Formats: sequence, structure tokens, C-alpha cells
Amino acid sequence: MSRLSEAEVYAAVVEEGGFTSAARKLGVSKSTASKTVRALEERVGAPLLVRNTRHVSMTTAGRVFYERCAAALELLDQAEAAVAHEHEEVRGVLRVSLPLSFGVLYVTTAMADFQRAHPDLKVEASFTDRKIDLVDEGYDLAIRAGVLRDSDLLSRRLATMRLYVVASPEYLARRGEPTHPEELKDHPCLRYSLLVDRHRWPLVGPDGETHVVSVAGPLEADNGHAIIEAAAAGLGLALQPDWLAAEAIKEGRLVRVLDGWASPPQGLWALYPPERRHSPKVTRFVDHLAATLDPAPWIDRAV
Repeated sequence: MSRLSEAEVYAAVVEEGGFTSAARKLGVSKSTASKTVRALEERVGAPLLVRNTRHVSMTTAGRVFYERCAAALELLDQAEAAVAHEHEEVRGVLRVSLPLSFGVLYVTTAMADFQRAHPDLKVEASFTDRKIDLVDEGYDLAIRAGVLRDSDLLSRRLATMRLYVVASPEYLARRGEPTHPEELKDHPCLRYSLLVDRHRWPLVGPDGETHVVSVAGPLEADNGHAIIEAAAAGLGLALQPDWLAAEAIKEGRLVRVLDGWASPPQGLWALYPPERRHSPKVTRFVDHLAATLDPAPWIDRAV
């Protein structure tokens, strides 16, 4: 009998509390289980079990050996589960929550490609910037941008973003261009209302200096695309992510302000409940999306 089989029999005897139950669990005879453990003890050169007519108990050496055996067998189980997982089919319903603008711009095409590759999968997508409760609302997965709040959810970083101050050329010609974050107090600033502290913009300078400035202005909105369009129309300055501002900058409708200043780097994340860690439809979609966003498709634009 192999060393691994011996370890499996020994662990079963310990966990079941005797040879009879262990033999029944493993589908072997009681005498086979007993002989296997005795052979193991002879090979390691130490008694592992104390036997009596009612039960068995571990010796000190037996306890050390069991702890190592249990860990090894757990790794084997994980390896087998991983291989089985890779061969499971992607099917069923995938419920995913996406930020409105990012989802439309960068996830919908990747989602369509994934569904074409897995025709038995149905996706139910909710496009909202509202922070939903995945477990309570029955979602398999959420894509989120920014700083994560503490939670029991599992997370995987898909990409990194930074936020820049932007304005329209017409606005800057009319009002002048700020050269330091403190000057933002003299300008109307358009704010994303779902930020916890939307009235304070943190910016990091070219030398690593961090400056947090209080801002105010005529517009708050719960969608970044709306803020981009308002800034492009000359309503004021906006602090917006590179992935969202890139197209308007490329088109010349917006320009970066405070060159060299930006928000600290932030993540774009896939979040899912721990019980979805082995779900093929979740893990493979996250893998697919991560590959789609590497390199980030907005990097080659004007930002």
C-alpha cells in the first residue's frame, strides 16, 4: 500500500475513533485497516495509536503525525477540487451588478464575448452606481471602483485608475486655469454625489505631496458621465476617473487641469461572496474580465 494510502487509513481511524468505523468509511475490511496502520507504525519506527477493546487514542508521536497527514490530505482534496472545477461547464444564471458608466463602456462587450463562448449561460446585469448588498439582493458578483469598504466579500483587482481635474477649454478661457489645488476654492466644482466625502477632493502632487481641498459648486450628480457632460458644457471643474474622461479629452471637449496633480491610485474591483469562490460562472467571468482590462483599454487614449 502506498504511503498516501497508509496516511489516509490512519487519518480515518483517528477521525472515526476506531478501526471498524474507519474501515466502513473507506470500504475496506477491519483487518486491512489494522494491518495498514501497523505497517505504518513499523515504517516510521514509533507507535501511533494506543488500542483497547473500546476505542483507540493517539500517542504523542501519533498526534504530530496526524496533524501533518490531515494537512497533506486537505491539500490533495483541494487539488482534486481545482481540477474538477476547471472541467465544470459554465451554465445557469450569473447575476452581476455594474457601475453604470464603467459597465456600459468597458464590461458590456466583454460580457457579450463571454456569453458567446458559453451559450448555456444567462446574465442578469444591473447597471447602477448604488452600492448594493450582494448577499441580501442575491447577486453573484459586483464590479466596483474606488476604495473598498471592509466586508466579508472576496475581492480581485481588475485594473488601477486615477482621478484627474478636468474642464472645458471654453471654461478655462473664460475663468482662467488654476495652478494649485487651493485655487479650486475659487471655481465652481461639479461633484459625484455618491462619494462619502464629495465636498473634499484629495490630490497628490508631482513631488508626492498630498493636498485635500474643500470644493463647492452648482451641480451634484450620482453618475460620472453626467458630470463629464456638464464639465464639457462649461459649467465648472470636475474630478473624474481616467477611464471616463479619456474619450472627452481625446475629442478636445475637456482638458486636464493642475497638470501633475491627481487622486491617489484607486482600484477597479470584482467582488463576490465567499461561497462563490468555486463557482465556474463567477471565477471564469472574473478571469475573462481581468484579461480584457489588461492592459487597461483607456491608457492609449488622451489621458
